[in-house]
Amino acid sequence: YLIGVFFVVAFFPLDIAMPAIIILAFADSASYIFGVRFGKTQHPFTNKKFVEGMIAGIIAGFIGAAVFIPWQEALAASFFAMVAEGIEIKIGLTDVDDNIVIPLVAAITISVIRLLF
Repeated sequence: YLIGVFFVVAFFPLDIAMPAIIILAFADSASYIFGVRFGKTQHPFTNKKFVEGMIAGIIAGFIGAAVFIPWQEALAASFFAMVAEGIEIKIGLTDVDDNIVIPLVAAITISVIRLLF
């Protein structure tokens, strides 16, 4: 968690880093809780997570991030962060923790949207 927060604060301006951190806090927690409690449909990218958890994470991340940024950016960042959470990323033989992936993907998504629009 701390490494993911450090990366987004170090490499992105605070108006992008803050919503990315909120998405990490809200979406990751909600996706785990709802996935464990209500999960029935396997996530398409991993057998360790559930689609219900991903949807709950998107909603929770969106709500948290929408306090800081426009709703379109919040929705896109939450969506792509939760999709990326389900992808098992490896560097060599080591799995990259989703607490690093989620805020980075959210921050990159917000940055790209701002560049394009």
